[in-house]
Amino acid sequence: MSDVIREIIVRLRSKHANEMSSPLPSAERQFEPIKSLYSQAEFVGWTVEGGLSATELLNELGFAIAVGFYRNELDFDFCDRVANDLFATMNSLDPGGTDLLMSIFLAFDSGEYYHDEDHSIHPVDRFTRPRIAEIVEERTPKV
Repeated sequence: MSDVIREIIVRLRSKHANEMSSPLPSAERQFEPIKSLYSQAEFVGWTVEGGLSATELLNELGFAIAVGFYRNELDFDFCDRVANDLFATMNSLDPGGTDLLMSIFLAFDSGEYYHDEDHSIHPVDRFTRPRIAEIVEERTPKV
């Protein structure tokens, strides 16, 4: 992971943590609309800063959160939120999207809700963790 991607993740994590530590009681906070962690202008700036195309940046950031989640360095709520933001950015730039980011988005999306009556395993553990492991392991060189 490049230093630029690492720095973007640090900034996004900090912003997410600050918003989640809001003084609003949780009952009130749950009705607040969730805003994107970054603006379109910031995203464009990151492409310039990293010397990446928009598609490359989407994939790099998506894979960075997948790896962070896989290694238990990033929590589900943060990764899911970033995946949703990246998906929205992808759709605003290119409705066709990228296969990698789409796979990562769908993996996190599947952990947001129970898919059937089986509530014995949380959807994050049942769907997200195995799919993210698959994605990361497919793209990580074996040593």
